[in-house]
Amino acid sequence: MKVLVTGGNNSVGRGVINYLKDRGHEVVLFDTKQDAVQDVRFIQGDILDIFDVKLAVKGMDAVVHLGGTSISVSDPTYKVLSLHSTGVFNLFDAASNAGIPRFIYAASGSSYGIVYGDPNPRYLPIDEEHPITPRDPYTLCKLIGEETCKFYSHKGMQVVSLRPSYVWTEVNSNQLMQMVNDPGMWAGNLWAYVHVEDFAQAVDLALTLEFVNSFEAFLINAPDQGTRLDTRKLLEVYYPCVPVRGPDLTDSDSLICTLKARELMGYNPKHTWQDLE
Repeated sequence: MKVLVTGGNNSVGRGVINYLKDRGHEVVLFDTKQDAVQDVRFIQGDILDIFDVKLAVKGMDAVVHLGGTSISVSDPTYKVLSLHSTGVFNLFDAASNAGIPRFIYAASGSSYGIVYGDPNPRYLPIDEEHPITPRDPYTLCKLIGEETCKFYSHKGMQVVSLRPSYVWTEVNSNQLMQMVNDPGMWAGNLWAYVHVEDFAQAVDLALTLEFVNSFEAFLINAPDQGTRLDTRKLLEVYYPCVPVRGPDLTDSDSLICTLKARELMGYNPKHTWQDLE
């Protein structure tokens, strides 16, 4: 499959591109500059320029949109809004007009309001049915991006939105271990993380599987939570008033439910933070 990857010029993009290449995909990188990934075909351009985008999508079988994954909540609001609204629309519109049948969108688990601001989950573990409650421009734009996904899924395109947690790469592994050893640092994140190879696995599955619905969204996470404490203890300390749904949580069970991804895609994460010890 010939796959256009946008915004792959970072450690997450490099991990995804290498994984897809290893599985036989012909990967083309579309970005404003080429730094992190050197051994793939590169098309220089900007997703905010519709003419650049139209040229980039020509001849592709699928688009994987990772653009903006390195954007921070501290970035100017106009920058966040431009990339995640105009940029996403340009990609979808060009892909749809070019007859590209599949589009994979990198959304975010932060759309549930659990990372930034004042986290207040309605229940735990969080699943795809949990209300989306963006609390900052970044997560608001991710929600707008998913609505764009749904719009174009009605135009003959298979669209899959992946909602990863904190993506762990070789670049931020030290930071991850600091948080593992200090649960209070990232209680608002529900101690949720995923290794870049496991996220890339989900991207590959989304590219290659057939789905009944033209739009699907999946939470993508590690099988455990990222602390040394028992999950029930974490709930007792940090979320004592939040209802717990589903099977009893034991040991280090994650508070992000990936049952849908496991059942519909065969998603099977291989990495946990213990790999770093």
